[in-house]
Amino acid sequence: MKKIQVSTVKQTADVEVIYVNSNLISKAIKSLVALEEMDCTIENESRRVDEVPEVDAEGKPVVDGLTGEVKTKEIEYYESLYINGPMLERIHKIVVPFIKELTNAFEEE
Repeated sequence: MKKIQVSTVKQTADVEVIYVNSNLISKAIKSLVALEEMDCTIENESRRVDEVPEVDAEGKPVVDGLTGEVKTKEIEYYESLYINGPMLERIHKIVVPFIKELTNAFEEE
């Protein structure tokens, strides 16, 4: 089954509609590609994983019933973020205008 379905409707009431056309889809795809490239940079250059003890709702350490040891979980930290010039330019020219256009569509006139 397709995730995006195209259909024709007859509008008989006052409604707010965002038409999903090829222009919108193109901008969304370009934005996704730019952000995925940034994600690869984050993963490769600045990611750190630490093991910390698991705690319950009361803040007490969670103990394994079989071993009696405190359970741990991994937490990801991003110590620094380096975005090179071309990537920053793509985000500025592609992603930011797309997000602005979407948010402006919902603002009161």
